Amino acid sequence: MARTKTTVLVDRHLLDQFRRLSSVKHGTPRALSLEFEEAIRAFSPPEILSRLAERLGLKIEKYPSLDEIAQRRPRAGAKFSAARVVREMRDGREQRLLGHK
Repeated sequence: MARTKTTVLVDRHLLDQFRRLSSVKHGTPRALSLEFEEAIRAFSPPEILSRLAERLGLKIEKYPSLDEIAQRRPRAGAKFSAARVVREMRDGREQRLLGHK
């Protein structure tokens, strides 16, 4: 894995807290880079998906593009109308409320 050095501006108080937590966790302040990497991975969708696939025993060779997802998405067809379903739910709720008065 290639590594790169970077500079970021962070609130000093926040960084001090992060350093203390890292030091307590690893027993040394030298593991700060490992903690930053872990924090970044926690917000990386490809990392999250890769870990999930690994835990589920799935092998994912490539992720589909947004266009591929849209093309493969199941279509409800003309018989299904979300607006109609919501209207039926609301009408049913109103009837129940009126019936209890």
